[in-house]
Amino acid sequence: MVMDTVFYIVALPKRKFCYIKTDNQEDQENKIGYRAIVELENDKSVGIIIGKARRTKEWEIAQKYEIPDEIPLLPQNMIELSKKIAEKYFCDIFDVLKIMCPPRYFELEVKLKNKREKERDKNKNEKKNKEEYSKEVDSEEFEENGKEGEEWDTKNKTLKKSEKKFLELLKEKKKITLSRAKKILKIKRILELENLGLIKITISKKQKSKEDVEKELKKIREKKEEDKIYDQQKERVKLSEEQQKALEEILNNEGKFLIHGVTGSGKTKYI
Repeated sequence: MVMDTVFYIVALPKRKFCYIKTDNQEDQENKIGYRAIVELENDKSVGIIIGKARRTKEWEIAQKYEIPDEIPLLPQNMIELSKKIAEKYFCDIFDVLKIMCPPRYFELEVKLKNKREKERDKNKNEKKNKEEYSKEVDSEEFEENGKEGEEWDTKNKTLKKSEKKFLELLKEKKKITLSRAKKILKIKRILELENLGLIKITISKKQKSKEDVEKELKKIREKKEEDKIYDQQKERVKLSEEQQKALEEILNNEGKFLIHGVTGSGKTKYI
């Protein structure tokens, strides 16, 4: 069965829009409200998918994209509300969307790729091109051989001094925001390092997985059920005049209380 190509419209910062082209079944499911990391005009940014399109111009399509979440950041009704607000007040829809979420959800960070990530990427790309990673340098090799003044050639490209210093900074800091990285190194160089498999540009604030969300929802439902049972039991309980007086005395005062009563008078069960 041949699947139709779906184009998603992505709202980006600075009044920009782009399209992402989806051919695989997973991404063709409704992704409106999801975040998308897109590479456009030699830059990377986080946007929100706000709609679908059947066709578009080639130059408007993002070169690379990633949908990092398992669940949408915003529900579809909030996306529709954002469109109406942007239209009514003549403002950028992305600015409206940002108000609805914590700012960190739209930040990107840069970090060195670890061995597991590099192995996963290697296996993934070997299916497309067996020679893709034939000359790739491992992160561990960088730790051992990436010293100042030492030539480090990967994929026939010798790293410049500024690039080596940038990688050393990442090794020391573990990760930095993309906005800070741009002040240290040109974005074009940063993207080149990512293409070489040395660094990773990813979301700063990750969402919980679908499984974690379902577990939390289950806990909330169980808590509601417990509260409902408690309220039903509470309604059935009628305190005697002495029990009511003792309870009010405890609730209206602070400190510790010694409750005196004969066996079966409700000291433990009701008070």
